[in-house]
Amino acid sequence: MKNQQAAGDPRRLVFISWAPYCSRSDNIARELGGVSYMVYFPFFGSTYWTILFKYFCQAVETLFLLFRDRPRCVICMSPPVIALIPVWFYCTLLPGRGYIIDYHTAAFVLQVYRRLYFMQKFFARHAIVNLLTNSSLASIVSAWGGRVLLVSDVRVRFAAIKPFQGRRSGFNVTFVSRYSESEPLGVVYEAARRLHGEDVHVFVTGDLRDAPPEAIEDRPTNVTLTNFLSEEEYAGLLRDSDAVMCLCTNDNTMQRGAYEAMSVETPLILSDWQLLRNTFSSGAVYVDNSVEGICAGVRALRTDLEGYKRGIHDLKTRRAVAWEDTVSQLNRYIEPLVSPGAR
Repeated sequence: MKNQQAAGDPRRLVFISWAPYCSRSDNIARELGGVSYMVYFPFFGSTYWTILFKYFCQAVETLFLLFRDRPRCVICMSPPVIALIPVWFYCTLLPGRGYIIDYHTAAFVLQVYRRLYFMQKFFARHAIVNLLTNSSLASIVSAWGGRVLLVSDVRVRFAAIKPFQGRRSGFNVTFVSRYSESEPLGVVYEAARRLHGEDVHVFVTGDLRDAPPEAIEDRPTNVTLTNFLSEEEYAGLLRDSDAVMCLCTNDNTMQRGAYEAMSVETPLILSDWQLLRNTFSSGAVYVDNSVEGICAGVRALRTDLEGYKRGIHDLKTRRAVAWEDTVSQLNRYIEPLVSPGAR
């Protein structure tokens, strides 16, 4: 396990995420002086027949970690909202403990989680504070009676970067993907076909076990599927690309891949949503998720690549200042739990 501690010495903070990986969770935990745990049992799958058993096992593992580490503050990623049940139980049973919910957009836009709003409302009201990526989602949680804090900025700092060995000649674009239904992968493929004659090569990230068959079978010759990469390899791919593309068909969705690309100062191609325009105000081009729009965005960025590199460098500096302010606000909620005078 990470960050071993002395016996009987409770941790300041633990971040629980029921996911195979989440750099947002890892980076928030690190910046706040805590530790991040990914609690995920992939071998059970997520079918109707196995999901309850999978969640039961993950709940047991969560309780084991919490009662072993005995943190004063627990941050829990939602969705899935079910992950908050063992967290709430732990904080209720032990005096002087509290929890924070870090919401991802899926908690509000996917129907399966909207059906569980009654649970989300309960946990939101009892949380120390609820972290949201934008004001639209924050208004929902505020209406539930929960205290809210906007946390769109989370500084990314890769521990190590491994040079990317697969770079091609010409213009290299990386499309950050998890093979989600909200990603316009088919449109990206068609744009890549049209840009083939302009010496543009597209790398698509993501674990191939999550890819639909057509994503593998129908890809153009100038598209490379990277499969799952280690953090060091992934960081090198982003750094050594000419541009990083993060596209989503859902509004109010923060793009973690854009923050990761910004951390290594690679210019961005983003979906034209107001949230993303506000957050990534320089060093990026914005496209309408159409074939024509993506092609135009790639060409525009390529024409003034050095200008966009200066823009992303300036943006990284400005967002770092915003993140320091966010950390100060978060610590104001956490300190009453972890201060020496706390029970």
